[in-house]
Amino acid sequence: EEMPYEVMAALIQRLHLMKPPGAILCFMPGWEELCELETRLLLGDDALVHVVHSTSPPGTAEAIFKPLPAGVRRRIILATNIAESSLTIPDVVY
Repeated sequence: EEMPYEVMAALIQRLHLMKPPGAILCFMPGWEELCELETRLLLGDDALVHVVHSTSPPGTAEAIFKPLPAGVRRRIILATNIAESSLTIPDVVY
């Protein structure tokens, strides 16, 4: 069954543009799906996208806990279920 990437990307973009501050967390089933969704996001320079997977380079998951750089107002985290069971991300709202 085809993954509805366009719908997912549109939802993330809408949350980013229309909702109050807070990180967006989106779970995907695997690495290929994470990468595909990331390529479809059109967010601008005021969003920071993190891709979290068990095979991500060391330090990748830790980056989601750092303060946002100047000019960035939203963090978007695309992750497999590794983030669901092993991480607590304090600023996730969506």
